[in-house]
Amino acid sequence: MRYFVTFLVMTFIFGCQSDKKLETGELTVTGKYCKYPNNDFIVLPFQLFKNDLKVRSDTLEFSGEVKLKDLSFGKYSVKFNSIYERLEIVEFEVNSKTQEIELCIDKIDYDLANNNLFIDQLKPNEKLKIGFFTFGCFHSEELGLEIIRKEDQYLAKLDKTEIVLSTNQIKLIREFEIELRQVPTGYCTTTDTYNLTILDSSENMELIDESCEWNGFSNLLVKLGLENNYS
Repeated sequence: MRYFVTFLVMTFIFGCQSDKKLETGELTVTGKYCKYPNNDFIVLPFQLFKNDLKVRSDTLEFSGEVKLKDLSFGKYSVKFNSIYERLEIVEFEVNSKTQEIELCIDKIDYDLANNNLFIDQLKPNEKLKIGFFTFGCFHSEELGLEIIRKEDQYLAKLDKTEIVLSTNQIKLIREFEIELRQVPTGYCTTTDTYNLTILDSSENMELIDESCEWNGFSNLLVKLGLENNYS
């Protein structure tokens, strides 16, 4: 009798453990531009890991979603490359029947930038000109945005419009320059050429964006509220 009771207890314990191991959930993975929500991506490959072991690879397409079913409860991570070709890792835990994670395709660590940004080099009464020329199969356009430093403030001038920049807007211009320096070489049919120049000095730099993923200049104008202020 004693052995029979022991058998029942052990069966109950192991049965409970087996049920716990069988708990699974469904994960929905979505991707988006978090800073520039007006942008859409075409494809975003990613890899799913559990306890540092790769579970599967998949691809988000056309700003859509992927559903991963029958994932056993536990800690996971998703690895993907941002539009700046930096490896990003999202860690999470599957602990419910349905849950969702979001991948920010335009994520970047602005603290990794060096201290040689043109916007930071401006002295009082100096101007930073951001020349922009875009050329594609069916379009071409050339614009110039000037950032002017006064004694106690910064101005932005586009065509005939001039605005006083807030602290947050200056931060956006810094982020724009950091992003521009990180945009990788691409193979798009549209070429965006940037010329950054501190006027009346020898400081200048040309950078080319052929990724068709960033659209930095138009996004900057939107962020500054200048998208409708040029002819």
